[in-house]
Formats: sequence, C-alpha cells, structure tokens
Amino acid sequence: MDEDASASRKLSDDETSSLRSILLRQLSVPSSGPEAAQAEEDASDLLDYAFAMVANGKNVGYVVQELKSMDMDVCDAPSADSVGRALSKFLRKVNGEDDVPDGPPENKDDGDDGEAKAA
Repeated sequence: MDEDASASRKLSDDETSSLRSILLRQLSVPSSGPEAAQAEEDASDLLDYAFAMVANGKNVGYVVQELKSMDMDVCDAPSADSVGRALSKFLRKVNGEDDVPDGPPENKDDGDDGEAKAA
C-alpha cells in the first residue's frame, strides 16, 4: 500500500462509482440477517467519509487511520488495510502511476552497474 498516494485531481462520476464498488467489497457487510440494513447504512456513511477525505486531498495513510479509529463493525483494522490497498491502487492508476509496485520503492541507483570490478 502506498500510504502517500492521494488524488491528483477530482474524480469523475464514473471513477467515483467504480471506486465505491471496489471499496465496498473490502468491507464486512452481511448480505442478510437483522444487522444487514444497519451494516449497509454504516458502510455507505463510512465510504462517504472516505470520499470526502480523498476529495480534500488526504492521503491513503490518513484515510486508513481514520477508518481504523472509527472502530465500526463493517470496517475493522484488516478491512481498513484492505480499503487502503484498493484505494492506493486505484489512485495510482488514476494518477497515471499504475505501473508502480505495491511495495516500497527500490533504490534504482545503488552504485552497482552490474559489471565485475577489478581487484
């Protein structure tokens, strides 16, 4: 997850709809039962808040910490981390950085050009 990723521009309606669908799948929302209706409402409120943070230029790390601090049944810590990974991947793609790996950046210039050194 790229915790520093943020939206470089306002998301289009299509992008917002697509991202909402992706993020909803990261949450723990039961499809039936007595808690389903409340869980769907909680998930919708939580995603509205996440989108507001993104629109206000907050980075993925900030969004994830906020979601974790809300301590909601639909978004426990592992779910918040999943939301962060999905959000990071989506924002990198939107920002034209979709070829960036999920891990930390590697140091491309380590001083070793691969040639054998004379002793």
